[in-house]
Amino acid sequence: MIKVGVIMAVYNRLESTKKALYYLYEVLKDYDVSVYILDDMSTDGTDAFLNTYYPEIAQIKGSGCLFWTGGMRKAWEFASTNYHDYYLLLNNDTFLLPKAKFEFESLVKSEKMYVLVGACRNETFDITYSGRTRDFSKCFPNGALQDIYFANGNVMFVPNIVFLEIGNLSSCYTHGIGDFDYSFRCRKAGIDVFLSTEPVAICSENNYDVDKVFLEKKFVWRFINLNNPKLIPIFEYTYFKFKVNGLLCILDFIKVLVRVLFPRIHQFYKGGWSWKS
Repeated sequence: MIKVGVIMAVYNRLESTKKALYYLYEVLKDYDVSVYILDDMSTDGTDAFLNTYYPEIAQIKGSGCLFWTGGMRKAWEFASTNYHDYYLLLNNDTFLLPKAKFEFESLVKSEKMYVLVGACRNETFDITYSGRTRDFSKCFPNGALQDIYFANGNVMFVPNIVFLEIGNLSSCYTHGIGDFDYSFRCRKAGIDVFLSTEPVAICSENNYDVDKVFLEKKFVWRFINLNNPKLIPIFEYTYFKFKVNGLLCILDFIKVLVRVLFPRIHQFYKGGWSWKS
């Protein structure tokens, strides 16, 4: 039986975790599934719930400041001490649809090795997460597997042979960007990264408006939070853009610097700010 190691990182959102696990086990019930959850010091009873209802799940304790990439990296490192044919990176607010099983079966049966990124939709069938093209345009499932450069890691199937070659998520990133970086590293190594033919999961989009936060906060706060992993971590972002665009990353650095420190100038040049506001 195909062995699948499922990697999750959680901080609170217990009800979402319950739902994600239910659909995970339901959709992949024909596979030998082992789940590894990094709990980054949740305060909502996540550990007690897992101990009671899912004692077979391996729980890895976090420090409380690992965020997404750090948490997923630590969970993946732990999972890799056991053998798995495939790994599934799954967010705890992402609920698999039956289509995920068929997309995964296509990967398993394929003679071609590739990373499968699952497109996600919301309840109104809008695509929320998928991936990006080389120019960072959002990708939409079109009924066929399509190349993507930068993957959203909400649902990502990675063959073990890819993990052995590419390794884990990079330690250069704290929260975001780690999934984009991983898929880019795969592409650089000649490994295809494909978007699923259809949405394979339901996941609502995070509509956190960082630009609104910058507009509301004072300059000193914005300066102190230049590398806040939950906003736009300027140094991690610039390093990633250096890997992608080389020295052109200097322009990206300047753009983000203006966006964070001088948000009204940024809004003005976007056409979204009036001198009267």
